[in-house]
Amino acid sequence: MDATQKIVRLKTLVASAGENYYERISLAAELLADRHWLETEHRGNDIEAAQALEDEYFHDLCGVMGLWGLLQIYRRYPNQSDWKKFKYNLRKMYESLKPEPSGREPYRRATVAELDAARGQAKALEATLKHEQKKVVEAVSEVEALRQKVVKLQRENERLKGRIEELERIIDVFNPKKTA
Repeated sequence: MDATQKIVRLKTLVASAGENYYERISLAAELLADRHWLETEHRGNDIEAAQALEDEYFHDLCGVMGLWGLLQIYRRYPNQSDWKKFKYNLRKMYESLKPEPSGREPYRRATVAELDAARGQAKALEATLKHEQKKVVEAVSEVEALRQKVVKLQRENERLKGRIEELERIIDVFNPKKTA
């Protein structure tokens, strides 16, 4: 067999291996979705069933990833045409399942200058917080004092209303109104 024939044979094997992956994983997904099979063969325990399938039919792939990972790929890409687009590359397909980065910068260590600046900013914020808390305490005290003053003024108001009524009765006694 010359090099060209070996390349052709490799392409054939790769293509058939990828199709084989797809068919095996789709059959496993169908079996795990079959409640009757789960009940009769594995007492309804899907984890036990998946482990049995993995051990018996996926031992060659599960060194790369477990059956649950393969099933995640199958759920995301149920059509064989999608698998062909990925050239049946299970690792790339699995990586595509991960959410896109949020746009945040990757983790890096802060410099001493950045740390000092952050500490200074934190101290300034703590001072501002203490000042604002003090203002809140003062405002609460003032509100309480005003409430007490309102209660005192309401009592005084009621007392004065009573005095006015009393004076009006006295006036009525000395200046009776003429009723016809």
